[in-house]
Amino acid sequence: MNDNFKILIILLTIFSLGISCKSMQNKQKEKAKQEAEIELVGKAVYTTKWCVGARPSPKQEAEHRQKRAIRNTTLTFTNKATKQKLTCKTNELGEFKLKASKGVWEYGFSEDFRLSNKSLRGFSIPRNCEEFYSKSYGIIDLQSNTSKTLIFKLKCDPCNKSERPRP
Repeated sequence: MNDNFKILIILLTIFSLGISCKSMQNKQKEKAKQEAEIELVGKAVYTTKWCVGARPSPKQEAEHRQKRAIRNTTLTFTNKATKQKLTCKTNELGEFKLKASKGVWEYGFSEDFRLSNKSLRGFSIPRNCEEFYSKSYGIIDLQSNTSKTLIFKLKCDPCNKSERPRP
């Protein structure tokens, strides 16, 4: 064999090794990214309080404490450390899936909910009610793939910061 041919073979070998190393690095990066992403599968529900004068009967109180699905609604998740915001939409049953990084996340209603002017079983929330829309309704610590029910506890008047529960 002549020297040019040997050099060509050596260069092709080095080139193919470089490509396979690059491919392995890309696969490792993709695997690390997937491992860093946590999948949260859950259901969003809300409860209400008794909001009329007289003390409720046990049946009425149980009805208000019943968990109801937050249907077809976009939720917002905010990472407490990085302030990264993610959204996901619930289905007709209140179920959702979210992929997020590990960490502690706060959850609440999204701006889409405000703009849609939806109501939750008789709760019609004014669009200018910052207390309702900017509030965190809970915290979830995501460290591994998990399934959770997120509970939104609604006050009688969500716009009143000083409201106390009725008897």
